[in-house]
Amino acid sequence: MKKIRKVVKKNKKKESNDALSALEKKASLFLDMPSECCVCSEEFDKEDKEMVETWQVSVYEERKLVRLTCPVCHGKVKNFIERIRNEQE
Repeated sequence: MKKIRKVVKKNKKKESNDALSALEKKASLFLDMPSECCVCSEEFDKEDKEMVETWQVSVYEERKLVRLTCPVCHGKVKNFIERIRNEQE
């Protein structure tokens, strides 16, 4: 019975460490977040609650890239992608 508990405890600890490691990697990418929109170069104010809630952050882990887009540009990009998908069908 003790061996089973040890294995379960060891597995939980490994899962916890893996989750913590993944969180640290993602958090470090947010430290590199730009201070302006990647499309129109509009300034991003971290202190403005409305901006924080409406702007889009895209994180590309494999390329270690963080993109920040304002709501207007995000809408334009979204429409452009939808148009391309419709043309491909």
